[in-house]
Amino acid sequence: SFGVCSSSWLQGFMSVEAKIVVSIEAPHQILCADDGLLKLMDWNSSEVVGRTLRFLMGPQTDAVKIHAAVKNASFLKSSALQTVLYGRGGEARHVVVSMSPFHDASNMLAGCLVAFTPSEAITYRQAMEDCPMAKAIVSVEHPNMLQMINFGFTQLFGYNESQASGRSLSIVHGPSTNLAGWRSMIAAAKGGKIGRCNLTLCSSSCVEFSVDVAFVPVVDDASCISNLVVYFSPNFSRPHDNNNNSNNFLHAFQPAPSDYFSSPAYPHLPDHAAAPCPHAAPSPADARRAHGQPLP
Repeated sequence: SFGVCSSSWLQGFMSVEAKIVVSIEAPHQILCADDGLLKLMDWNSSEVVGRTLRFLMGPQTDAVKIHAAVKNASFLKSSALQTVLYGRGGEARHVVVSMSPFHDASNMLAGCLVAFTPSEAITYRQAMEDCPMAKAIVSVEHPNMLQMINFGFTQLFGYNESQASGRSLSIVHGPSTNLAGWRSMIAAAKGGKIGRCNLTLCSSSCVEFSVDVAFVPVVDDASCISNLVVYFSPNFSRPHDNNNNSNNFLHAFQPAPSDYFSSPAYPHLPDHAAAPCPHAAPSPADARRAHGQPLP
């Protein structure tokens, strides 16, 4: 049970977005708000106009970063951050906050548009909990160094802890791995959302096979995304058949965790199948990359 992300307020709200416009100058008075704030934070738009952004903040809110992001809008810059805001009843809510400049009908800068969406991040403790799927915990920044793998990862890819320690997660890349899809999942997770995709990955014995992959953001005690936990589910319906041994390899993997993949960290949330990945022509550097080499 993942308390941060399976709480009742979040169920069904993953696509909800609340928007307000605040003044650039501190303390950032709220100039207008939409109805999304009611679903997300239990506040009516009429109740918040005229108040300052501070009334949504609390002990875990990174007020300095929020203030800096609003100021960035005055220089016509957009930014996003993960933080904790507080609903009407004082409950902490992990959200992704996006800030961008807001212009009036005369195209003059009139404030900062602030958009809130529920975060899909989990805590490090939750990321470490036992899981029936192959998983790895990696650093959030490139080259995404491996920090922990479970036995399922060893079964699936053939690397034990000593072989994986200190190496990049790119050791699971093969010649057919869609790098554009891989990068898009990491970008989504760094923005507080789960990145899902089906990819062709490669074992330590150079066997390629189809895998459903999910990158889930992990927050530290300061509610900043500090790690990513990556879940892998071999896709038995779409094996990569370039190698005659691929089917035998996949069916030897036990247990088969495909039934768990729909919502790997959030069993109570609606099903989200692995999405098609964006495709891009490989760069010359990617084309020359051998199995297991890190991304350029």
